[in-house]
Amino acid sequence: MGWSVYRSGQARPGQELYTQKEGAFGKTLAISGCENNTSNYNPVSWWDFYGNQTPNLKFMAKRILGLTTSSSGCERNWSVFESVHTKKRNRLDVTRMNNLVYVQFNARLMNKRRGGKIN
Repeated sequence: MGWSVYRSGQARPGQELYTQKEGAFGKTLAISGCENNTSNYNPVSWWDFYGNQTPNLKFMAKRILGLTTSSSGCERNWSVFESVHTKKRNRLDVTRMNNLVYVQFNARLMNKRRGGKIN
């Protein structure tokens, strides 16, 4: 099971149950659990408890909820850009500079995959 489940449309029947609040999603506790977002509310636990009727939708929801919110990916790209865009190189045209950033970023990724340290 993976993202192809959603693209293939297999998660959509469960989506209708969810949006129409049918089955387990229509229970009073399920609805109040969504509406009363307190600090104790855990959406992953909610999907574990109420999502058994729609396993594909449950899988997708838990995957989405498990995503981290971070800017580290952008910061890595910015640091590569900053190393390329120095006073010495600031006369590069945009296309050439973008190509240089692309090459340096991918070189760092390949080095990381090999187990090396990223500079």
